[in-house]
Amino acid sequence: QHLRGKSEKYESVALPSGLELEHIMPQGWRTHWEGVPPLTPEQAAVRDKTVNTIGNLTLVTKSLNGSLSNRPWTDTEAAGLKEGGEPGKSKRALLDDFSLLVLNKEIINSHGGAWSDQDISNRSRYLASAICEIWPRP
Repeated sequence: QHLRGKSEKYESVALPSGLELEHIMPQGWRTHWEGVPPLTPEQAAVRDKTVNTIGNLTLVTKSLNGSLSNRPWTDTEAAGLKEGGEPGKSKRALLDDFSLLVLNKEIINSHGGAWSDQDISNRSRYLASAICEIWPRP
């Protein structure tokens, strides 16, 4: 009901063609998402599985997908980043600037300072619940 009520507020618009799946926390998280102190090998193995769950996936256009890559989540963490065009911009900033999907705006607005393993777990539970509500079993 929460999702249905929320989605009824938005205009019905066709999604752009050519959308691709994007990992919010990248599969290559070790580049910019390691944290201090570094994760233990056991924690890293759990994170490797977590990044491939539904709660960490979103949709973006093909052209935006290439720019997002393994960027850090915040501009502070992206300071000095030179690779991939848009120097110094974070994944969150690029999503905010170039994605019009409500799906992404909710992630951006609710997670200004970080996108964590717990955020992924919470969103996975929320999406699973919403999916079951929208498409109940026969």
